[in-house]
Amino acid sequence: MPRNRPIEISTNTFHRSHGRAPKGHGAWGFIVMDYSGLRFPGREVETFFAPAMTLTDAKVWAKSYVREHYAAELKKDHVDLEVAP
Repeated sequence: MPRNRPIEISTNTFHRSHGRAPKGHGAWGFIVMDYSGLRFPGREVETFFAPAMTLTDAKVWAKSYVREHYAAELKKDHVDLEVAP
């Protein structure tokens, strides 16, 4: 079975909103971005929140969530994540 491509997680929106990179412990929000077609910077598909945990653990949790709920889009290389501001 072929391995899924890595899911990119961008922090640009968070950084622009808060003036710093995200870090620490909390209930982190993530935005699923669809880059199908010629859409750039992409279309927001869903926003969801991880349970309270470190950002590192939340990224792992969010990638798992996306692999489970957006498998078809991942195969087409159309989906990535953004840390919500």
